[in-house]
Amino acid sequence: MKKIKIDKIYRNVTRKDGSEYVDKRGKKFTHVTIYTTGKDGNQHKLSHCDYDDWTASFSENQIIMLNIEKNGDFINFSKPTKADMLEVVVSELDKRVVELEAKADVLVKPVVESMQEAPMPEPPPDPEPPIVDLPF
Repeated sequence: MKKIKIDKIYRNVTRKDGSEYVDKRGKKFTHVTIYTTGKDGNQHKLSHCDYDDWTASFSENQIIMLNIEKNGDFINFSKPTKADMLEVVVSELDKRVVELEAKADVLVKPVVESMQEAPMPEPPPDPEPPIVDLPF
């Protein structure tokens, strides 16, 4: 799963010859093509067959999370599953925990060390219970 920025996006429901995009089972789909610039500075073309129109909210300059697969000469993308998104959330939370632990070491460690060096005061002695005269 990768985070990408959309440079350009194209949605087509018909081919160049005017026929609709239809899969082997006869189901219609929208062919979505996303252009993005990679870390290497080159522009990459990602393709997807969108059956349920989940890419309708995508727009140029938007940053999105996608599953990206290389299929021969083509690079395809697909919708992340709930497990994929959960993995990203857990990874981000893990990073935050590590950062917070590092900050805690910097802030709390000197206080704990100074407490260990200072002697603990003796607790006051327990008061003796008063003597009560018994009636017998």
